[in-house]
Amino acid sequence: MTSLPKPNKPKVVVDVNIFVAGVVFNSLIGVKIIDQFCASQFQLFYNQPFLDELTRKLIYFGLSEDQRRITLEKLERHAYFVESLVTIGHLKFQARDTQDNYLLELVQTIKSDFLVTRDKNLLSINNPEPKNLLSFGTWDSTVIFKPEAFLSSFGEG
Repeated sequence: MTSLPKPNKPKVVVDVNIFVAGVVFNSLIGVKIIDQFCASQFQLFYNQPFLDELTRKLIYFGLSEDQRRITLEKLERHAYFVESLVTIGHLKFQARDTQDNYLLELVQTIKSDFLVTRDKNLLSINNPEPKNLLSFGTWDSTVIFKPEAFLSSFGEG
């Protein structure tokens, strides 16, 4: 079980696909992000919809039960599970793909500093140049970064 969040570390939400890229495909960007949250460079938060989607994708990509267990235990050990969520369905700005709303709800619930994603719909929120490699959008006070830009902000890019 993860201890209480630390006020001096950035609060981060990472799209499931970035996590899967590191775990399943050994993507350098995904691995670096996983390594950073395991080393407590930032605080990673997740919720039940994140956990459900991650589990579905790990099964889809053929990870064994043991591999899935190890991955989920790592997440539980180094990240913070959030139970109560705000609902954004009533807000003016929602993800164009409503399946992504759970990420924005999590961002809103924890008042996240960063959302890390490659999702074009999420990156285009308040972003005039979503195709630019280092461009970013914003959601309330949260900066929505592509993984490369996020790592650059931590000196890892």
